[in-house]
Amino acid sequence: MSRPALVDCLESFNRKERFFLVAEALGNRKFSLCAEFKKKLHKAFHLPEFSEDVFVAMDYHLDWLYAALVLATGGAERKAISNPIPDSNPPSRIIQGNQEDIDLLVAFEAIDGVNHVLLLEAKVESPWDKEQLERKFQRLDAIFADIGGRKPGYVRPHFATVSADEEVSEEFLAKVELRSDGVLNGASKPVHIRIEGPISPRHVVR
Repeated sequence: MSRPALVDCLESFNRKERFFLVAEALGNRKFSLCAEFKKKLHKAFHLPEFSEDVFVAMDYHLDWLYAALVLATGGAERKAISNPIPDSNPPSRIIQGNQEDIDLLVAFEAIDGVNHVLLLEAKVESPWDKEQLERKFQRLDAIFADIGGRKPGYVRPHFATVSADEEVSEEFLAKVELRSDGVLNGASKPVHIRIEGPISPRHVVR
């Protein structure tokens, strides 16, 4: 049985050194999700059952994500792609040649053929950054709008903030300009997933 096209394309772009080092060090070459974390994702996003072939990556570049999606939907491998971000100020493009990434990416093809792409952005000690979050949302919205135009219904994105707190403060989210018709799937704010933070953290001061 052949692998889902999107899973195969996502894996082919992954060149993150830390991914391969951590996977080797922990004896988890596939970077497989544990059962408990899968339960958290199911609860947060109301997902269908995970397929056997799930792609998981850390610090996955948004350039790679867009390129993998274009290839998986039939884009030519050596063809130049027009990829402006609509209404961006200043004018910008989806492919930016930088290392802007998503902290954890999970992708799988459900039994109905829809590809689910889970995008998790995490903070543990450092505070949430308004400009960073807005910039990332603008780019992700443009990526999935473009792919939706190429092949409607092929992929469904899901975005969540992740931290050791119960949720991201309403006061902070009220200041962030987010489109509910993009990766939020109609919601007014991101889904939030709580994880365990460091035990008795220490800080260095000078």
